[in-house]
Amino acid sequence: MSVILINTFEVPEELMDEHQKAWENHTKELLETKDSGLVAAKFHRAIGPHNKYQFVNVAEWESPEHFNRMINIEKHKKDTDPRIVFNPGLFEVVSEVKA
Repeated sequence: MSVILINTFEVPEELMDEHQKAWENHTKELLETKDSGLVAAKFHRAIGPHNKYQFVNVAEWESPEHFNRMINIEKHKKDTDPRIVFNPGLFEVVSEVKA
């Protein structure tokens, strides 16, 4: 069962470009890694200056287990700036409406 990750990011203004580039590089690495479980991802940047979250990541993962495995690996890395606050959550699609 695939799941949807919605991850919001609070990023200081001086780190926004760097954070976006780091996300792009990390996501490309995951997509190129065999059996990472990442299916697709889109990174959204706020268009207004007063948003609490400057970025939102919406990604599809093959399963919760694939995502949790990646998170456990990431916890051991120390390259995330402590000023960046992120709030990941996994969701399942319960309804979809298209034109």
